[in-house]
Amino acid sequence: MEGILPVLKRSSMMEMLQQLSSSNNLPFSTPSCTSLTAADILSHKVSNQGLKALGLRPPFLCKLDAACGVDNAHIMTVFDDVSQLKEDLSGECSIQNFINHGGVIWKVYVIGEHFYILPRPSLEDVGNDTELPYSFNSQKSCAFKPNGAQQNLDGPKDEDVRQLNNIIRQKLGLTLYGVDIIIETGTRKQFLIDMNYFPGYHGVSDFYQRLSNHIKERSNK
Repeated sequence: MEGILPVLKRSSMMEMLQQLSSSNNLPFSTPSCTSLTAADILSHKVSNQGLKALGLRPPFLCKLDAACGVDNAHIMTVFDDVSQLKEDLSGECSIQNFINHGGVIWKVYVIGEHFYILPRPSLEDVGNDTELPYSFNSQKSCAFKPNGAQQNLDGPKDEDVRQLNNIIRQKLGLTLYGVDIIIETGTRKQFLIDMNYFPGYHGVSDFYQRLSNHIKERSNK
């Protein structure tokens, strides 16, 4: 249970992922981010200059700090000015840099020592002609569609993901979880952007067999 707690809030999740990556020399980063209340955002106590002073830069991405268990936990907004955020914002919010990543997000599904790396459609790169703000549900298909020029299916290396999974298993004791990775357009820098306990494992064809074997292995220890 202790290993699950950090992934329930995005602020603690990102801090944990950054610490795990940097302290173990893993080839991953996390987007710069900060946690703010919706009240401060909507009352204009927070400005673009204030966000820049915290190390952020537009375009920004806003989402609830609660990663699950609440309404709108998966509703996110890409924006370039704080004034664009709407009145229905509530509670604690996580604001981070939006990283252009070519319209592809890499879903890593872990079952014990086995893992799967699967590409999923994501937001297209934000440019000068992109109309913002743009809100979307991260669990559904995005209205932005990757085009052939943006989409690059050269994903994270197996060895990099294996190192990450070994560290998470050793430090947190988790064996059933998912991690989302994006690769920055141009630099090819790898970013960890999300983590969740016992995800849906969509696209893992042998999930039930792997899960059954994992449970048997754990029960025999």
